[in-house]
Amino acid sequence: MADFIVIAAEATMARTSNSYQIQEQYNPLEHYAVGTLARSFRDQFRYGRTTAEECEWNSGLMPDPENGCDDVNDIFGVHMFKYQKNKEKKRLTAAIMGAHTLGRARLENSGYNGTWSGEGSEGVFDNDYYKQMLTRGWGPDLSVGNNDERNQWKTVDSGPAGGLMLNSDLCLAYDNNIEHQKCMAEHNNNNRKCKKLQNKGKPINALHSHCCAWTHKGALFNKGVLDKKQGSGQLCGK
Repeated sequence: MADFIVIAAEATMARTSNSYQIQEQYNPLEHYAVGTLARSFRDQFRYGRTTAEECEWNSGLMPDPENGCDDVNDIFGVHMFKYQKNKEKKRLTAAIMGAHTLGRARLENSGYNGTWSGEGSEGVFDNDYYKQMLTRGWGPDLSVGNNDERNQWKTVDSGPAGGLMLNSDLCLAYDNNIEHQKCMAEHNNNNRKCKKLQNKGKPINALHSHCCAWTHKGALFNKGVLDKKQGSGQLCGK
C-alpha cells in the first residue's frame, strides 16, 4: 500500500506535468517518452516501503499556515529533512512547498480560499507557484470567510484577481526587514550595498502587516541583484 500511494502521487504529477505526452506519442517499446516526468519517475522508482496501518505518531506533522516559516522549518527542516545539510534542507523545503501549484484552497476544506497558480495554470504541475510568488503584488486578506483564525494573502496588482498565498508560502521569499528597506532607499536600490542586512528581518505575516509584499523588478531581471532567498523583495508598512 505504501508503494502504491507513492505510485499514485507520481502518476498525478506526471499526468498534470507540461511534459506529458498523449499515448500516440509514446514509444510503444518503452511506454514513456524520453524526457517526460513519467519516464523519470518510472526509471527511478524503488519499491519496498513498509505500510503502517496506524499512524498515531503522525499528529501535528503538517505546518500551520498561520505560523509561517516557523512551522515550515519545524516540520520539514527539523523533522522530514533533519539529516540533510542546511542548504539542502532549504532547497528541499522550497521544492516540497511547490506542490501548491496543483489544486486550490476551499473554505469548506481548509478555511482558505483561492488558487496558488495563475490563470490557465491551475491543475498543471509546473513552476507557476514560484512565478506567482515573485511576480505578483500581495496584500493581506484577513478573516477569510469571516473566520478570524484564517488569514491569507491576495493579489493586489493589476493582474487577474483570485490569487492566494499563505504566510507559509510568502515567507519563502519575503521577510519584514525594515533595516534592509532603509538601506536600499539610501543606496538607490543597490543590493550589493545592503546584502549584509538580508535574511535578518521578521517573518512575514498577513495578520501583522498593513500593506504589501512585492519584488522590485531589478531583483527579478538583474542577475547581480537577484537574491533567491529572503530579502530580495520588499514589504511596506510594519
